[in-house]
Amino acid sequence: MKRGTAISYLVSLGLTFSSSALAAIKNPINSANFSDLLTKIADGVLTIAIGIAPIMIVVGAFYFVTAGGNAERVKTGKDILLYAIIGLVIAAGAKGLILWLKGII
Repeated sequence: MKRGTAISYLVSLGLTFSSSALAAIKNPINSANFSDLLTKIADGVLTIAIGIAPIMIVVGAFYFVTAGGNAERVKTGKDILLYAIIGLVIAAGAKGLILWLKGII
């Protein structure tokens, strides 16, 4: 009997706290519509890409410069440089595409 009472008390206590917690949750994204959400996502991705791309370009250049005639390290350096630039172009292109589509709509 005591066990059933304790379980029902814990369940009702949990429901009380969960319903009050749900009422206090605010919208963390602050986007009113889908196009604003896409713009914020593209801004975030572009910000991350702008931060990571120069680091990867330096890493690729380091591989390229310190290859010492090793063809595999030269290829690795070129690949890192190429992929860093491609990633930055894709991130900027995605932002531009979203802005272009937003202008059309």
